Amino acid sequence: MKVATTLINATLSGAFTLASAAIKPHGYPFEESANPHWVKSPSTEQLAHIPGEAGLPILGNTLAIVKDPIAVGQKMVEKYGSVYRSYAFGKWNVMLLGADANELVMFNKDKIFSSEQGWGPVLNNLFPRGLMLMDFERHRADRKALSVAFKPGPMKHHCKVLNEGIIERVAEWGDSSFNFYPAIKSLSLDTAASSILGIPWGPEADKINKAFVDEVQASVGVARKPIPFTKMWRGVKGREYLLSYFTPEVKKRRETGGEDIFTQICLATHENGDLLTEDEVVDHMNFLMMAAHDTITSSATSMTYLLAKHPEWQEKLREECLSVAPAGRPLSYSDLDQLPLTEMAFKEALRLIPLCPASRVGRSRISPSETSPFPPVPISELRRNLSTRWKNTGQTRKNSIRCASRPRTAPVATNTPGCLSAVARICAWGCILPICRSRF
Repeated sequence: MKVATTLINATLSGAFTLASAAIKPHGYPFEESANPHWVKSPSTEQLAHIPGEAGLPILGNTLAIVKDPIAVGQKMVEKYGSVYRSYAFGKWNVMLLGADANELVMFNKDKIFSSEQGWGPVLNNLFPRGLMLMDFERHRADRKALSVAFKPGPMKHHCKVLNEGIIERVAEWGDSSFNFYPAIKSLSLDTAASSILGIPWGPEADKINKAFVDEVQASVGVARKPIPFTKMWRGVKGREYLLSYFTPEVKKRRETGGEDIFTQICLATHENGDLLTEDEVVDHMNFLMMAAHDTITSSATSMTYLLAKHPEWQEKLREECLSVAPAGRPLSYSDLDQLPLTEMAFKEALRLIPLCPASRVGRSRISPSETSPFPPVPISELRRNLSTRWKNTGQTRKNSIRCASRPRTAPVATNTPGCLSAVARICAWGCILPICRSRF
């Protein structure tokens, strides 16, 4: 027990030397020492006027947040109100709650909040220079350059490839009973490999998918440094593998061309006509692939869970989908505008169960402003009232959702978390395809 405690303390204080062997002397990518342009985080004394708590020694509230972020947020709001501070993941965070916080942080009229410095301490080991980690003009320029991959031409190709993969996988599901979350996760990963990267399902795609899963899991791990055998270590190894795959592919794709999103981004240019550099393409693809599968997995599972609770909406959406594309027939790109109820249900699922565990938006304050009383500090803005979300979601456990086929006319108990493979098809068609049409 003593050895374990010593190891944890050494890990979180930065004294564990094995992990730093492969890191540049100036520090880990997520640390301030490696980013001299970042505004220095405030001290405990500078935040003393904001109510909150530090939690456990060294660990702070990290373990509690990893275990159940919603419960921690609920407790903090009830105890301290809509503005509070919490020590977690090695630093102080200030949480802002409510509509006014949304307006202040998301509009960012005075450009006093930094997305890079808000997300960087969490994601820089894994997804540095991803679009979400960029600020202001740099974000605008790269967003515009990447938009070429999301125009109608590439999206029609994207839709076609998705159709092929979805129809094949839904046929495999057949009349079986299965856990929906891992099934839709596998489907979203495989379809991302084929439609975004332009590679067939198989061993190569499996390796790429595993690397992305390791990265996502590392982003919410307790250890923030790549200590051997931790989630972060596996995540960093996954990133290294993806860099080794993407980098040589950039030159190949520029020579051969293609309609897949990866190739389109390889061919993307800045406003001055210059191609994105290899490093820019690789970093954007690394982040895009993570965002493409992880958000769809979560949102499709939430939608399926809610449809299982409301069978009358199962029937409405099933009828709509079958009227547009009879069972077995693929959806064309133009068909997507004919699914208004499916889109409404999808958006309502996102409203009730937001994608992030605590509806967190990472920002760091980088300059003073008359409209904000807080010193420069990582800001975590909660999009909606936690108590409302808590009541809506209840004790949802996504991994326990099971999908079982049934005859179209068979009744479904409202309190039974089961649904048709047809409903899974609704999720696949109604959720994945419209998302792929969205613009940056």
